Amino acid sequence: MPPKKKEMPYSWEFVVEANHQGTIEDLDLALLAAFEESEEAYNICVTSARANAAVKKRADRMQYLLDEGHIDINKIGAASIASATLEPSPKDLAALLVSRGWDINQRQPIHGTYNFPANTDSNKKLVQLSCRDEEMVRWCLDHGAVVHETDETLLADVASFGSTETFRLLHEHGAPISESTLNNAA
Repeated sequence: MPPKKKEMPYSWEFVVEANHQGTIEDLDLALLAAFEESEEAYNICVTSARANAAVKKRADRMQYLLDEGHIDINKIGAASIASATLEPSPKDLAALLVSRGWDINQRQPIHGTYNFPANTDSNKKLVQLSCRDEEMVRWCLDHGAVVHETDETLLADVASFGSTETFRLLHEHGAPISESTLNNAA
C-alpha cells in the first residue's frame, strides 16, 4: 500500500497565495497564521517562502525573511542562489546576502543548508555553480570570489557549460587547468 500523502497545513495556502500574488505584508500575515497553527506548519511555510524568494530572485522577500528572523543567513547555501541563475541574473539576491556577511566563497555542503531546489552540486562555490552566466561570474569575481584556490573542476565545468569568454576570465584570475578541463573542452 503506498504511503498516505501528507496533508499540508491550512496556512500553507495563504503562503502560496502570498508567494504568487501577494505583498510582503500578505506574506507576513500568512507566516503569522502558520506560526499560530503549529511549529510544523510554520517551518513548512517558511521553507516555501524562502524557496520562492530564491528561485524567483525576490531580494525584497529574502530581506524580509532575514530581517524578521525567519531564516538563518548561515544556512543559505550557494545552490539556493545558483538555482536562480537563469534570466534575470540573481545579482540582487547575492548582493543582499553578501552585504549581510554571507560568504561568497563557501562551498555548497550536502547537508545543513536550505537547499531548494534539490541540488547535487555539493562542494562547489557560487562562482562555479554560476558558470553558465558570464555576467554573474564577473559579479562574483568583483565581490571577492576566489578561484585560484578551487579544485580543478571549476574550469572543467566552464569548458562543459560556459562560454569561451568565461573560461578565459576565470583562467586569467588564476583558476587551475587540469586534464579534465581539457577533456571537457574537447
